[in-house]
Amino acid sequence: MVHDLRYLAEFEISKENLAESISTWRTRTSRGRAVNTVFPPHTFAETKDGIKGFLVIETDSEEELTRYLTEYLISGMSLKLTPIWSSDKGVKIYEDMRR
Repeated sequence: MVHDLRYLAEFEISKENLAESISTWRTRTSRGRAVNTVFPPHTFAETKDGIKGFLVIETDSEEELTRYLTEYLISGMSLKLTPIWSSDKGVKIYEDMRR
């Protein structure tokens, strides 16, 4: 299923919250997710204060996106979501607006 809304999800997990965040991730993946992972989690090569990384997710459901954020917030993970779209879609919109 292809969703219209994609997000770059940047995450940060402190050392103290790592086990709880991993547990939340395992729970979400075992029961299936309404928020689809397009590009799996990747971590940055810096672990001074915990783990930082990113993934790309997609969903059409505001409720499921809110559940996603809230579950990870409760686990102690910090998340920042940035809406993204494909470059070809952006170029098409730009060209249509220039006409």
